[in-house]
Amino acid sequence: MRNIYAVLFCGVFLCGHFSVFAEDLTITTYYPSPYGSYEELQTSNNTYLATGGGFVGIGNTTAGEKLDVTGNIRATGMITGNVLKANNGFLGRGVVNQILTVSPNNNISTSSGSYNTMSGMSISITTTAAQSILFVMWNAGIYQAITTTAGSIVHIRALLTPGNIQIGTFMGGASGTGNTGTFHVDSMGGNGMVSVGPGTYTIALQWKTSLDGTASNSPGTGNGYGRSMTVMEIIQQP
Repeated sequence: MRNIYAVLFCGVFLCGHFSVFAEDLTITTYYPSPYGSYEELQTSNNTYLATGGGFVGIGNTTAGEKLDVTGNIRATGMITGNVLKANNGFLGRGVVNQILTVSPNNNISTSSGSYNTMSGMSISITTTAAQSILFVMWNAGIYQAITTTAGSIVHIRALLTPGNIQIGTFMGGASGTGNTGTFHVDSMGGNGMVSVGPGTYTIALQWKTSLDGTASNSPGTGNGYGRSMTVMEIIQQP
């Protein structure tokens, strides 16, 4: 009987103990989006962020755009959009407004001692902003055939009109002296920029030779002696 009483007493005591200290526990969840701070978060399918408004910050807690990244971005594919902004760098703050490129495939040559425009290497661009920067990049593979032992020199420049403004410095490639019938190949390229107001401008890539010989550019032969030029308009911002 003592054992039975002891068991009954313990049962009543424990039941009373839990009844005294029992309480409700409420856990609030933010479905379907979890809320809180995580050291690491990984998803295995589509992920949607800030669908109801607000911003997404990476490396910061003060995002001011839909995606605001503090630090570098690495991408293995293309980044596309209507405009690309650059806040830092040698071009200053600005927006890339338009990019124009030419890359003709016809064979050309010159033996002129005066600058003349390479066939197909001219770009016309119209700007409407109060202040823009035109950034020009070009390259050309030049084949020089020597007809005497004097050698040959090729000069290439990018020229802006109106105004006849040379963009960047001219590039020169020399074949040196050699025997008649020999040849020399130069891979030449350059870049430069100029500040312009609203208007229509033409950038032409020009070349000439000096001393002796003929300079050729032959992308049609498939030997890599191609040529191309790109003009980028960057609208400057305060």
